[in-house]
Amino acid sequence: MSDPKKFPPIIAAPVDVPVVARVGFLGPKGTFSHIATLAHFGVGVELIELPSIESVFEMVDRGLCSHGVVPYENAIGGSIVETLDAFQERGTSICGETLVVVNHCVLSKGSPDEIVRIFSRGEVFAQCRKWLAQRFPNTPLIAVSSTAAAAEEAARDSSSAAIASTVAGSMFGLSAHFQDIEDRANNITRFLILGADIAPPSGNDRTTIMFATANRPGALVDVLDSFRKHGVNLSHIEKRPSGRENWTYTFFVDADAHQMDDSLKNALNTAREHVSTLQVLGSYPAAQRPS
Repeated sequence: MSDPKKFPPIIAAPVDVPVVARVGFLGPKGTFSHIATLAHFGVGVELIELPSIESVFEMVDRGLCSHGVVPYENAIGGSIVETLDAFQERGTSICGETLVVVNHCVLSKGSPDEIVRIFSRGEVFAQCRKWLAQRFPNTPLIAVSSTAAAAEEAARDSSSAAIASTVAGSMFGLSAHFQDIEDRANNITRFLILGADIAPPSGNDRTTIMFATANRPGALVDVLDSFRKHGVNLSHIEKRPSGRENWTYTFFVDADAHQMDDSLKNALNTAREHVSTLQVLGSYPAAQRPS
């Protein structure tokens, strides 16, 4: 049984806005997960700050949140392994997605010359690796649970800095010394919306599928070929160690179709001949690329 003390208090929506959902996200406020949650749901929800990606899954699974928002993949850093591992553990349903442009900033209370340590999430350091190597080559990089937590650490003294959003900087009274430090332009993070809602076909849909292959040569090729044969494009493929035994893997794919489409139905029926397990995590409208 999980310790209820690890779940922080609810951030209530304004009293004059009717509450239609309770949504968990990786907190505290000011994270890109918080920004993604507001972008997708607006203000008519109760927001619950949570300390980890795993806890977002748990709150949805326990029915304590109607929905959750978790990062899934970044255009620079790739897939978010905590999210993939949580799907393996729980198989929580997906009902939507949203895309957020991610612009990283170096924030601190003091001047740039005072900075002796930098806090952020590990994935953020990866997204800014080249810039950091040029500007702060010998500065310790300290990984914390979220970009907002990094901003909170930086607010403690002028010798600490955070890589986070300008939103987090304004919340903690930090100055943005360097902006847009990510190594590649068009840095976008894709967030998935967890929840039991069933989205009908929209004509532009995506389906996330999790599977493990049968234990025989060529099984993975046969699974992937099942989608090709039935004309279904796969826009994302990732794998994670299964955790069951060494050198076995769980695969994640995103199919550009709805599970109710005949093409994907047929592809899944064929793929099931070559897998040991297969779960459709959800179908949902594909998010539009942010401008």
